[in-house]
Amino acid sequence: MVDIRASGIVFTVYLAWLLTPLPLREVIRRSSTCQTNSGGPLNNDSNKHWLVRAKTIKILWLCFIAILLLTIASELFIHKHEYFGVDGSFGFSAWYGFITCVAMVVVAKLLGTFLKRGEDYYDD
Repeated sequence: MVDIRASGIVFTVYLAWLLTPLPLREVIRRSSTCQTNSGGPLNNDSNKHWLVRAKTIKILWLCFIAILLLTIASELFIHKHEYFGVDGSFGFSAWYGFITCVAMVVVAKLLGTFLKRGEDYYDD
């Protein structure tokens, strides 16, 4: 039997990228397109870590999208046993995983605002 929960993982990875702070995203982008003043590449792409290379990032995104589409399309060929009625809907695991991931991130952000300490908390 095919496990459809992998599509929730793909959504989680995509959501994590979307919720990555913009300055960190810029650092990641700049590290893959670093240039000197003359306009040439500062480092050869082969010298970079394999997860930072532009070609690898593109391949990983394509793989994640392919896995997502395959897991959702597999629902057409398997018989699911409903337990609550709504879990029998098409793409349930994908959209439920996405919604719960968004909810966890929002709750974590709210908790962070209440539990956050000042910058000089440990200076005393």
